[in-house]
Amino acid sequence: MNNLIGVGETLLISCVNGLLFALFACQPLLIVGATGPLMIFHMSLYHFAKTYELDFLSLRVWIGVWMTVFGLLVAAFEAVAIVKKFTRFTEEIFSTLVCLIFIYESFVKLIAIFQTHPLISEYVIMPVLADINTTTTNTTTMDTMEFMTTTIANTMDETLGDQKETLGDQKETLGDQEETLGDQKETLGDQKETLGDQKETLGDQKETLGDQKETLGDQKETLGDQKETLGDQKETLGDQKETLGDQKETLGDQKETLGDQKETLGDQKETLGDQKETLGDQKETLGDQKETLGDQKETLGDQKETLGDQKETLGDQKETLGDQKETLGDQKETLGDQKETLGDQKETLGDQKETLGDQKETLGDQKETLGDQKETLGDLNLIP
Repeated sequence: MNNLIGVGETLLISCVNGLLFALFACQPLLIVGATGPLMIFHMSLYHFAKTYELDFLSLRVWIGVWMTVFGLLVAAFEAVAIVKKFTRFTEEIFSTLVCLIFIYESFVKLIAIFQTHPLISEYVIMPVLADINTTTTNTTTMDTMEFMTTTIANTMDETLGDQKETLGDQKETLGDQEETLGDQKETLGDQKETLGDQKETLGDQKETLGDQKETLGDQKETLGDQKETLGDQKETLGDQKETLGDQKETLGDQKETLGDQKETLGDQKETLGDQKETLGDQKETLGDQKETLGDQKETLGDQKETLGDQKETLGDQKETLGDQKETLGDQKETLGDQKETLGDQKETLGDQKETLGDQKETLGDQKETLGDQKETLGDLNLIP
């Protein structure tokens, strides 16, 4: 991981952690060293930090702090009892995941080695040594080279004493070859770094492609939601149309009721005219009776009581006529209120028509927006 964590640091911290755990945890059976899943987690964390330009060591420290907090909470509330709910399947699937990751990494590194050092038909000593040096550590390679050089020198000194000058030339050649080997190692390191950068770039491209796929899925879901919203709006528009029809029918019924009330008012007016004519006839009859009473003054004494009764009846009829006039005035006022109510209902109907027109315009705009989104979705589907 770019020389941030090495084998020495891992062994040292594992030793210190094991000593502290053995002294204070009272649990000697738990594995506290580095394991396969922990290595996989560190590799994933390193790639995550590198992708988002975060400090790997600081991120790892904070993860350790939060793990400590969660560990204290689990121990305080005895949440470890949840383990009894786990089945064997959980352990098996986790082990399978770890195995698959290690097998995959092994094959990837083998393929990388064979791509860097392909098989050839003929080999010489120095290329073979160079290949060996690329797969072992630098210290082991130098020790091996020094051992081989010393052995060859001793053998040549014992068996070929006369060829010391030739051996010196070979030593110089060996030094030149070592320098060439160092240059090849540097070139190989540069190639490895380039390959790592290419892998990271490929990972970034894969993540970008995944984000584009998720964005496309979100757009499809949004389009589906808009279609559902459009359907709901169509249903709401249909309901509003039905409500408007019902209001029109109610208005027609109110108009018919108003016409009936007008007819009833006309009949009452005719009845009042008939009553007025009857009252005029009664007045004429009264005048005739008065003339007859002038001639019958003697008879009037006996008929005074009858005339008083008739006057009382006439007064009652006048009161009844006044009540009917008041009733007629109230009916006229009621008719005026109904006309005003009818006018208000007409204004309300006009407002509802305007609202319905606005909703139709909004529905048209939403249809245009839906068409634009469909065209955009079609353009996205054309992307390879």
